[in-house]
This record gives sequence, structure tokens and C-alpha cells, in this order.
Amino acid sequence: MWFYPLAHSLVNSDYSSKDGAQSVKQIAARAKELGMPAVALTDHGSCGGLLQFKKACEKEGVKAILGCELYLAPELRTTRGKLADHTKTSYHITVLAKNDNGLRNIFKLCSIGWLEGYYYKPRVDMEVLRKHSDDLVVLSGCGSGRAAHMFSNDRDREAVEWLEECKDIWGEDFYIELQNHGLDWQKKQYDSLVIAAESLKIKTVVTQDSHYPLRKDAELHGYICKLNAGDLTFDSDHSWFKSEEEIMEMAFDAKWKQAVHNTLEVADKCTGEWNYGDTIWPEFKLEENETPDTKLKDDVMKGFSKLFGEGTKVHTDRIEYELGVIQKMGFSTYFLVVADFINWAKDNGIAVGPGRGCFLPGSLVKTKNNDLVAIEDIKINDHIISHDGTINKVTNTLEYDVSEDIIELEFDDGKIIKCTLDHEIHTTNRGWVKAIDLHEDDIVTEV
Repeated sequence: MWFYPLAHSLVNSDYSSKDGAQSVKQIAARAKELGMPAVALTDHGSCGGLLQFKKACEKEGVKAILGCELYLAPELRTTRGKLADHTKTSYHITVLAKNDNGLRNIFKLCSIGWLEGYYYKPRVDMEVLRKHSDDLVVLSGCGSGRAAHMFSNDRDREAVEWLEECKDIWGEDFYIELQNHGLDWQKKQYDSLVIAAESLKIKTVVTQDSHYPLRKDAELHGYICKLNAGDLTFDSDHSWFKSEEEIMEMAFDAKWKQAVHNTLEVADKCTGEWNYGDTIWPEFKLEENETPDTKLKDDVMKGFSKLFGEGTKVHTDRIEYELGVIQKMGFSTYFLVVADFINWAKDNGIAVGPGRGCFLPGSLVKTKNNDLVAIEDIKINDHIISHDGTINKVTNTLEYDVSEDIIELEFDDGKIIKCTLDHEIHTTNRGWVKAIDLHEDDIVTEV
């Protein structure tokens, strides 16, 4: 049977917590299985799955299209409650990143939705979409999109006006979505959207509102919707990750074919670029001619003088040494940022903990082969497993000269921990106690 190539550009994973029933790995694997050159991830109001999706696609050799299905407020994102001339408190609109800058704009839009526009859903509005419009490919939305919904309710003029506004913002990077999930009302939407597209000279693109891998998974998807969203139900069982052949079987007319072909055009516009391997620090406001290194040193010296006065050469040598370590590792900005929110917490009556310590010789680290290796034996280019289970490559090592006395603590289970004498340890019977002051009958809860 004849079919036409496509790349899905509207796909939801289980990061769409209320109605997603497929993992990002399943999506990437399914796209590879079907021979698709690219596939998008567009979870509802969330970018949480994009990094794992990107990695899964790289593993499968499929280009990742990074996006989000945003919620669009009827008017202003800050307006709460239903408006008299709108039956919905939010519509859907699909945004896809053309490159890394476009992805940053999607991140900004998602954050704005959660921080400024939340009303049942994290909503944006046309004002912020216009402000953060660069390097995006934008689709008009599924059956819950603004234009589709307006056409369904015989409000054609408003639908057309909104489509014109979108074309004004994104030009040839704006597409009208066409769908068919076997529902009667979708034919009316389809006809109206095609007529508007031809009149306004806007290209169309077929999207498959995919929420689960295979048709047989529809029942499981229904249970997930009930568990996560209570009264949420889907009107058909057509929301699986369809093949090209299955998509073409849903064609309303001959115009469907070109809209399917346009999915490849959309995919070509999106590079899948994401420089996610680099450490990106928050911007820290500095004075003119000031650097993170000089700012940190200035703050350290002020704090030291406040606590100890002038101190001795031993003190100043130690400060210079430790600042040199921080600067060599490129961590000055990190310390400034952490100090900033800790000082804010203290100024606002929020409790701040004692901080964290460093690994000492003899501390065991798990490598990617699940071997336990003493930290002093770890070398550059070794791969270790972090606390969250990810495998990280060691790019730098630094032996810290600890001149303080070290104490070994042995526990009932045979575990031995090395730490400095003044290391704070929490006990259930005496609260926080220095290591040197522990008793044999103390019960330790946190080291």
C-alpha cells in the first residue's frame, strides 16, 4: 500500500502528567522503527522531558524537534476566571525550536506561563508570544487551538483575525494544523481551516495528537487519564503514534497529502540544536571592571575581617590557597550565587543549614562498571555514577591539602566515615554534635 513520508510534530510523553502514556525513549524508538527522519516532543506546558528526549533521539539516530504545546489565555495571561465571550480559559498552541535560541525562548515562555499566567493551566498570551517569537516554528493548535475552536463555534471572523495576527508575527514559520482522529466534528474544523489557509496564504501541516505508542494502548491511556486527571476522557482511540500509512488513511481529501509533506518542511527548519553539555551559570550583577573572581575575593576578605580582624599570615595564605582552588575550577560565580540566596534567606528569617563537606581520602566512588574505587584513585577521563544515577566523565581532579586532624567513625553496620574533628553530625538524642564530641551511645541520623 502506498504511503507518504512524514515527521510527527505534535507528540506528548508521560511528562504530560495528566494524559501522556508513552516515555521519551518509546517515542524515539517508535520514530526509528517507522523510518521517520525526525520527531517532536510537545508536552503540555512543560519542557521537563526535552533533555532526556534529545538524548534518546541521539541514541536512535533520529533528529529531535524540541517543542512545547503551550496553553494560550483567551486575552491577558493575568486575567482569571471565564470571560463572557470565551467558553474556554485556555487554548492550545504548538511551538517548536528552530535552534538553540528558539529553545531558550520556549523555556522563557514556559516559565512565564507558570509564574505569571497560571489559572488551572500555565498560560501565556499573545503579548509574550510576540516578545519571545524569534527562531520558532509555530503551529495553530489542535482541535483545542484557538482558530479550530472558533471555527467549530461559528466565530469565523475571530478565527481568521487571530490567524492573521499569527502570520504577522511568524510569517512563513507559522502553519495551520490539520487533524483527523475519526471524530465527526473534525471535518467541519478541517474544511474551515483549509479555506482560511488558502485565503490567507498560510501553509497547512498534519499533526497526530499522539499520547501512546500503539492503538492497543488506548485502554491503558484511559486509566492513566482517570488516575491523573479524574474526569478527563478522550473521544476516540486514535491518539496513538501512527505510521505514515495510518496517517494517510485518515485523509479527508487530496489537500491532506501536501499537509503531510509539510511535516518534513517543518522538521527541516528545526535543527535540534541544544548546547546542553556546558555549565551555564546564572548572571550575577557585578560592578564595572569587576569579575566573579575579584568580587568573591572581596566578599571573603570582608567576611574574614568581620569575624577575625586582621588574622595572621597562616590565615591569609589559607584564604589565597582556597580562592585559587575555586578560581581554577571556575566556581567563583557558583559561590557568589549560593551566597546571594543564603544571605537573602538569613535576612528574611529563613533557616539555613550548616552546608556540606568534601570527600576525604578513602571515600568510595562508584564507577560506570559498578566498581567501588577510592576517590584518590579516580583519574581524568574516568566515568563515575553520580548521586542521581547518571554517568559523568571526570574532566578535572584536584587534591586538596587537608592539614586538619581526621577522625574515623565506625558504625554498627561496619560502615566507616572519615571527617574532620569539627565536622557537624546530627544525632537523635543530642542534636548537632561535632565529630570529636560524639559518644558511643549517640544515634546518628545525618552526617
